[in-house]
Amino acid sequence: MTTNPVPAPAAHLLLGAYLRALCATNAVDVDHLAGCLGRDSDWITEPGSQPGPPPEQFTALLSLLGVTPSAINSARALLTPSPHPHRLIDAAPGWAARLAACEHAAHTLRICAPLTVPGIVQTPADAEALATALPQHAIEAGPSASRLPPPDHPQHITLVLNEAVLLTEVGGPDVMAERTCILQQLADDGRLDLRILPQHRGLLPRSLREMTLPPHGHHLYADGDQGPLYVSGPPAACASLRQILDNAISVAAGPEDSRRLLQKHRQHYEEQRLRQMLPGSPTTDR
Repeated sequence: MTTNPVPAPAAHLLLGAYLRALCATNAVDVDHLAGCLGRDSDWITEPGSQPGPPPEQFTALLSLLGVTPSAINSARALLTPSPHPHRLIDAAPGWAARLAACEHAAHTLRICAPLTVPGIVQTPADAEALATALPQHAIEAGPSASRLPPPDHPQHITLVLNEAVLLTEVGGPDVMAERTCILQQLADDGRLDLRILPQHRGLLPRSLREMTLPPHGHHLYADGDQGPLYVSGPPAACASLRQILDNAISVAAGPEDSRRLLQKHRQHYEEQRLRQMLPGSPTTDR
């Protein structure tokens, strides 16, 4: 008989994924990194299995991994003991990188996206266009490289996308055509279960992610796009968030209808892009 894992503190799950991502980026072995502090790596690879390091040791680790001082200070603050260890808001410098680390670490990822294409399926051009279109105080600079998971990355992503995200042109036809092309490729490759909520069915209620993290299948929820609220359990505390995602999937179009909708929008932006190449040719509305 299997049992559900005891919920780990949200900060441990978040920072464990963040450290693993930093190690991968810097080609540093996790065991070696932990060994530099005279500890084993369980507190990184199995969040919640043991207490994290003292703040000064954690600061030293992040410095070794090239994290900026402002991001170090904000990450270190997340280790402060809290009366509500399974809930935290991360809106300080470096929050976008920590969210991206959790997204990539997750074995399964369910996303409800009412306003923008989520970072894990953004191209650099998409991120740059969104950074220009959205208020600067609400976002961090876009990534310098694609955040798309590599083809061999063992991950299943379910994305419920508001059709308004495809109807609202951000960055021009080139960026929108690329956006729809990438989504189509990911869906065709079986790496993305795309569900589009048609405009006539209303709007998605909020931006929400459910991330199932290795090795014990801990669930971590990220509620919101800018400086999200993280919730890690227990299951009863996460029931309402899980239900929001279940409901969004149930009211969205199925996989085949979603692909047809996506193809319609891709064709529109491809046509717009071609018209832009012709001198004096006006763009056309939907």
